[in-house]
Amino acid sequence: MRLTAIVALCIGLAGCVTPSPASRVDHVLDPRFWRAPPHCAVVLPAGVRGEVRTRAAERALARHLSGRVDAVIGPDRRDATLRRLGLDLGHPPDRRVFAAASGCRHGVELMLAGGRAFALIWAEARMDLEARMIDLEDGEVMWRARHRASRATGGLPTSPLGLLVSVGRAGTFAADADLVPSVLDDGLRALIATLPDTRRYTVSAR
Repeated sequence: MRLTAIVALCIGLAGCVTPSPASRVDHVLDPRFWRAPPHCAVVLPAGVRGEVRTRAAERALARHLSGRVDAVIGPDRRDATLRRLGLDLGHPPDRRVFAAASGCRHGVELMLAGGRAFALIWAEARMDLEARMIDLEDGEVMWRARHRASRATGGLPTSPLGLLVSVGRAGTFAADADLVPSVLDDGLRALIATLPDTRRYTVSAR
């Protein structure tokens, strides 16, 4: 009876939490983007909720941006410059001063939320990400993208042995220390793929 109850519970959980396919990347590129393709982008302070550490998210964003923009100011160099100049990128006037001082007119801001979930025979890591590129001089949004990235494992067991295997597989999956960083990379890779690669347009001008 106890085993029957456990299997019934698993079936109920599986029916409630079956993961949906990853959504496509919604994005918008302002036509003004091409008037002066960005040669440099600073990673703006990120808004993070969930398991991911803010600094880790900002560094990952900088790494992915380096494949689309000729020069990237990551969070460590950004903060050092802000301390030296006494600026706060949360204030538009300070953003304009930063742009003039650094020669970096564009900033990319990341917002994300998510983490992992575990329900006996099923485990998932899910992350909702949104990013936008801002012209630091006038505050206009030049590019915006939104995406949900996820990975999951588990399934409906067909036997007591299958139940044990499913529980073990889901537990191992959920405990993987690389799971959340890997899903973050998946999400950022998909987001940044919608940002045009401007390196070939700007390298000759630098």
